[in-house]
Amino acid sequence: PGPPADDADAALASAFQQLRMNASQYLSLVHAYPFTYLMRRTFGRVARDGKRALEETDSIEIAGIPQWSYAPGRVLVPSRDGPRELFMHLPTMEVFADSVFIANHCFHSGGVERLENGVSYFRIVFNPASRMRVADFEGTIYLDLETLIVRRTVLRLTQLPRVRWLRRIEVTTEFIEVAPSIPVIHDVDSRHFFDRGAPNPVLFEEQRLIRIDFVRMRPVSD
Repeated sequence: PGPPADDADAALASAFQQLRMNASQYLSLVHAYPFTYLMRRTFGRVARDGKRALEETDSIEIAGIPQWSYAPGRVLVPSRDGPRELFMHLPTMEVFADSVFIANHCFHSGGVERLENGVSYFRIVFNPASRMRVADFEGTIYLDLETLIVRRTVLRLTQLPRVRWLRRIEVTTEFIEVAPSIPVIHDVDSRHFFDRGAPNPVLFEEQRLIRIDFVRMRPVSD
């Protein structure tokens, strides 16, 4: 675990430094120009016949300044909805540059991949250190090959909670630039996959950015 060594994989080391720069620029922006996200949330399920059913839609305001800091064992916490419910913290941009997160994860090159939008990405693949015995995240970070700005992350929860039929939890997050070289969350697609015996093979929560509200003033581009 830890940051990739410069002499081991130069491309990975360079991309990793750009990832940390993305996070640093985000934190600089949000402290200089505080803002909140207004996200529309949709909850639903996919039945055995493949039909998609929406169960609830609402909106939620999220502070741009991080309200949660990463630590091993703090990804899954008791929910306010009840003692039997769990809440999963989703790592956002600044977490990927956090020294504690880096010290507890291994980072590898995933090579270059061209996605359905026609854009090529350099992939940073990461997973928890082998010593970890608590729920955490593994996944892939996609950096635009031309700009080296983070555009997408695909995360999977390790050490799944003991929920009947639960097989996998996967979260895909898409980013846009709110200012040059400063990515913020635009879409979140969270899916719980269950074994075939479950009444609903997939439960999902989708979040879409409605707007960003700056508390005092917006950053001005040159």
